[in-house]
Amino acid sequence: MIGLSGFLALHGFVKIGTLMAVGALSGNVFNNLGNMSTYLGSMRGVKPLFRKYDQLIPSDRLSKEKNTVPLAPSVAAIQALNVSFKYQDKPIIRNFSYTFLAQKKYLILGASGTGKLTLLKLIAGYNTDFTGTLSLFDKNYQDLSQQTILSRILYLDQQPRLLNATVRQNLQLLDHFSEESLAQVLVETNLIQSLADAPQFLEINVGEDGINLSGGQKQRLALARGLLRHDIKIILMDESTSSVDAKTAAKIEADLLTNSNLTVIMVSHTPHQENMKLFDDIIRM
Repeated sequence: MIGLSGFLALHGFVKIGTLMAVGALSGNVFNNLGNMSTYLGSMRGVKPLFRKYDQLIPSDRLSKEKNTVPLAPSVAAIQALNVSFKYQDKPIIRNFSYTFLAQKKYLILGASGTGKLTLLKLIAGYNTDFTGTLSLFDKNYQDLSQQTILSRILYLDQQPRLLNATVRQNLQLLDHFSEESLAQVLVETNLIQSLADAPQFLEINVGEDGINLSGGQKQRLALARGLLRHDIKIILMDESTSSVDAKTAAKIEADLLTNSNLTVIMVSHTPHQENMKLFDDIIRM
């Protein structure tokens, strides 16, 4: 291309500056064409991931049907009957049966690899390829969409996911709540001391991954986000307070364990002794 443009320049068809323009343009074109094989390889590489999610996500019709299943309050919040789960042919949970009663508090203990966290993920609806029967408020999980399950269950893990945005935006996400509701939930989770502190606190930018907040504040903000949505009835805690100091962790746990409206299921390797009396039952796996 440079040779051809040089020939045309010698015969006066184009200006001499065209040589540089053609060189730069042809470099861009052919460099990108050369990288096309890399791009095509990346595109082919993610196809198995899309096939995986196509299998997990139900059709629109089935999703609408599942979302219409009502979830009325019942005595049993979560009921497991002969639930088993294996990962790559390795059994993780074998024939687990238990009934978690509504508004009761439970502590799950056990050595690493006994399936504690796997059980929480089954209850949260993250893992669906289990055997046995799992029910949420007397409704079989197989008849419920994940959206319906997560509208009743809040999963608090060790590292809450926060947006690089204001406290207000992290609380509201795609919903809208009144100023009174936002202020009230901040007080309930001890993020602020009084309602008068709410306007200023709501405008704080939490930063990337909540870098502008302490570990305890991040946990409380994730909790407030769930409590703000009144459909949340069950809190699952996966070592949720391990990243904060012992005093703050014990306080966060005590606040949840003394909330009479919630069912709490907590996994912890180092439970705080002062809170042990607040659990209704301890499950050893």
